[in-house]
Amino acid sequence: MKVIENENSKVTLTNDKLFIAEYKDNVCLEVNDIQVVIDNYDDNTDGEMWKVLHVFPKGTTVSSSARDHAENREKPAKAEAFVIEGIGNRILFRFYQKFRSIKYPIKEFSNREKAMEWLDKID
Repeated sequence: MKVIENENSKVTLTNDKLFIAEYKDNVCLEVNDIQVVIDNYDDNTDGEMWKVLHVFPKGTTVSSSARDHAENREKPAKAEAFVIEGIGNRILFRFYQKFRSIKYPIKEFSNREKAMEWLDKID
């Protein structure tokens, strides 16, 4: 297992090819915060497709430019699960998800356990 501490996130890479990005609480994530996590993924997965878990605490927000940046970057993942604790952010995620064309499964959850159950079912 490898852990990378970024300014507004912590990334954990597990031995079973799960990439976990946990964002800090009470921050507004900007493009550079999203890009550093994308770079962590690209730099540490050797072009392989890993499962990805994003965890957004209730007090964390994402600027519209950062959201656009993330949505327009299609990384080669097996699947992405998003744990979004704040209801407002969950509504925004569902809205933006409708406009994103991706080639792998993506789903939003209110808790980590359900997200992990879903990811475990994906080969």
